[in-house]
Amino acid sequence: MKKTGDEFFDSKEFQLLYLRYEEAESNGHPLFFDVEELIDIADYFNFIGEKAKAMLLIDEACQRFPHATLPNIFLFREAIARNDLNEAKQILSRVVDRTDPEYLLAVGELYLAQDKTDDAERVFNRFYDMLPDDEKDHGAIDIAEIYFTYAKPKMVFKWLNGLQDKETKEVGAMVAKVNFLMGNYQDCKKAAMTLLDKNPYDALMWTLLANTQNMLDDNEEALSSAEFAIAINPDLADAICAKANALFKLDNMKEAKLWYERYLELVPNDACSLLYYGMILNNLEQYPQAIEHLNDALDETLSTDLDNKQLLRSIRQELTYAESRQLIREGRKEEARCRFEEHLSYCDDELDPRFRWAFLLMTNGDEEEAYRIIDEIKGRYSAAAINPYLALLYWEIKDEQLFLDYLQRSIESDPKQTQELLGPLFPDNLMPEDYYSYIISQLNTDDE
Repeated sequence: MKKTGDEFFDSKEFQLLYLRYEEAESNGHPLFFDVEELIDIADYFNFIGEKAKAMLLIDEACQRFPHATLPNIFLFREAIARNDLNEAKQILSRVVDRTDPEYLLAVGELYLAQDKTDDAERVFNRFYDMLPDDEKDHGAIDIAEIYFTYAKPKMVFKWLNGLQDKETKEVGAMVAKVNFLMGNYQDCKKAAMTLLDKNPYDALMWTLLANTQNMLDDNEEALSSAEFAIAINPDLADAICAKANALFKLDNMKEAKLWYERYLELVPNDACSLLYYGMILNNLEQYPQAIEHLNDALDETLSTDLDNKQLLRSIRQELTYAESRQLIREGRKEEARCRFEEHLSYCDDELDPRFRWAFLLMTNGDEEEAYRIIDEIKGRYSAAAINPYLALLYWEIKDEQLFLDYLQRSIESDPKQTQELLGPLFPDNLMPEDYYSYIISQLNTDDE
């Protein structure tokens, strides 16, 4: 079995259980395990990314113990992950013991999935009150974990602040994750590194550190941290995604493509990763494949009830570029232009769509016509409106001098607009006034 960095799965107790399972499997013997043992083994397979094996064990548990709490809670969380609340409610209805603490946690989570925090808190308090004193800290951490999943940091800290022992590694891990959720990336990095000093085999913590370093634009370090996580657990989807993201930010598109493909085999419905994968395919001029995956990203995003306006805009914009470039490749430039302007009607800024068309022509190698369009329309806009777009254009076509020129103009004319449009090119905690000096320092580093 694989070393996971998880205290229970790496324990002698679980290793002996797993050896019994492995022996039964290899000899074709029936699985004489109780429901808790079956769930522990299923949780292990789920943890290391072997979902199919986990589900086979869950099916076995449900057949033998159809009304048991644990296998139904496992299926409940699968339904919640798919945002299928009706299926989640139906699964919970199969549980007979409505006083089981695991059942109460699931009911509270179902309320949170419906954005009913007060009802969730009522159930969580009931769950907490029924626990013996020596289990209350563990129960509070379970509640905090659920609140973390639903991006409610204040409620996470409320439950953590009530702990008797705040110095455990579980609390440290939760504090690190909440700092990440709140955008306190330096604090998250510090907490994660402290925990890894104590347990260097924690794949989840290496993954959190990698994600934090990606957010701080420490992309080489992020790549290294993700690789540590993958070395410990080769099938850990979040670590694979973190490595793909680091490679993407390092502009290593071919390698990033391979790692996004590996990630999407494990998590095929991740709209953000489908977007990045589509962007890579665009970059590699594989437009038909880009269109296919960007449409998948669009469908996945539209199928959820979450507020994803920015994600939708990014997907549609990238899809427009892919479709238009493919039409240009086929010699259908006028059709591409019409399609381009039609599809960009969703944009909520007031920039002339022809500028975006010029942007596409520029990145497609048709610089003469692009410059003609830019010269024709840029006089209609103030410097504050046009400069950040010109900076972005020259960034995309890798014209270093013109990018720096228009970046500086953009900062001087409208720092806020500069941050809104060009912010994704820079570390999150960097003020727009520092963008120019940051780029200069990066260029100087590259020259050394």
